[in-house]
Amino acid sequence: MTANIARLHIALADTKPKIWRQVEVPLATSLADLHDFIQAVMPWDDCHLFRFEIGDKTYGIPDPELDFDPDMRDAGKVTLADLTADSVKKFAYAYDFGDDWRHQITIEALAVAEPKVTYPRFLKGEHRAPPDDVGGIPGFYEFVETITTGSPSKRKQLLDWYGGPFNPVELDLDEINVRLAGYARPLPAVSAGTAKRKSKG
Repeated sequence: MTANIARLHIALADTKPKIWRQVEVPLATSLADLHDFIQAVMPWDDCHLFRFEIGDKTYGIPDPELDFDPDMRDAGKVTLADLTADSVKKFAYAYDFGDDWRHQITIEALAVAEPKVTYPRFLKGEHRAPPDDVGGIPGFYEFVETITTGSPSKRKQLLDWYGGPFNPVELDLDEINVRLAGYARPLPAVSAGTAKRKSKG
């Protein structure tokens, strides 16, 4: 049987303890769809621009009105199957160019989808992702320090801004699974004769 899913390890850079997720996704997933899946499993609020960096190429949502990356390619036109055909094992994902949340994505393994299982599928992970617009890594650690050791008034101010309690070591598995469920589908059976897709560069 030919592989039709990839197991990915997604790690948020420069965090200690490490914030990471492990997921299985269809090889037919485009980078644009992978962006949606990452937003679901971290989770982020999907309110900022993003890009994937693969070798010397960048992929995102090209916009002729934005000139910061005129060579950006369309993330909807390249898939994980294309990347694996080109022997790509690791690549980067950046979300929110202001806070600059940078992730390293590793293709850990390829496999055949399990019968009666829907994909994408969350496997495991550790630690809650920072809130959107918290100010990057420095702002996140200041946020965590304040809500854990700051004065009651400062804690209340930040938690009111966030919109509720925040535990940096807990994953909200219900939220992750509910958000992924909006994308999850069973995969068609594959045979040994399935051909690899050609890279679109």
